Amino acid sequence: MFADDLKLYRKIENFSDCIALQDDLNNLVSWFNKIGLQFNVAKCHSMSFLRHRSSINYTYSINGTSLIPVYSKKDLGVIFNTDLNFHTHTENICCKALKTLGFVIRVSKEFNL
Repeated sequence: MFADDLKLYRKIENFSDCIALQDDLNNLVSWFNKIGLQFNVAKCHSMSFLRHRSSINYTYSINGTSLIPVYSKKDLGVIFNTDLNFHTHTENICCKALKTLGFVIRVSKEFNL
């Protein structure tokens, strides 16, 4: 049995915070193993939300497998990026709206309105 759609957050200000987050992740993995759940590590990612460009580089892992860092991720229909601006999400919504508008225009031509 797999668990999905979990998020683990921690404010990272220094390297020891990274270690603490890795410990949190290890504790979560241990608890999941106890209750018979497991992670699909291939679907797990890490993402850092930044106020400025400098960040602490740390590779998080599950059972010795490194998590792939991502710069944007869709969650409940909203695309988040590391800057916490919604430009990518807005562009995605506008693109979908324009496609739908194009479809409506093509279909409505058949009605001679």
